[in-house]
Amino acid sequence: MATIDYDTPVDVRAAGLDKKFVGLVALRQKFKQEINEAEAQVKEINTEILASLTECGYKTVLTPDWRVTFVEGVHTQISKERLLEQGVSVKIIEKATKRTTYETVTITANK
Repeated sequence: MATIDYDTPVDVRAAGLDKKFVGLVALRQKFKQEINEAEAQVKEINTEILASLTECGYKTVLTPDWRVTFVEGVHTQISKERLLEQGVSVKIIEKATKRTTYETVTITANK
């Protein structure tokens, strides 16, 4: 009796999944595309809003429905490579590294 390798990609039919599964994947990808397009539009609009706030000079402007505030910030990230370059041992880096497990679905186009 042959063993099944569940880590090898398999056709949807061989996996025993039906049209509902294929439909869910297609629906997810449609929504994902719409989200990506909306996020790109928001980014463009944010640029125009920021330019308008900069031009008027006010940090916060009140509209009839919204409070619009210019916020500055800095994102920082510790680089393991730079720590190693500065002489921090791998053991210390491993002890200080916080790990979080998660489950997600990744969908990419077939080649």
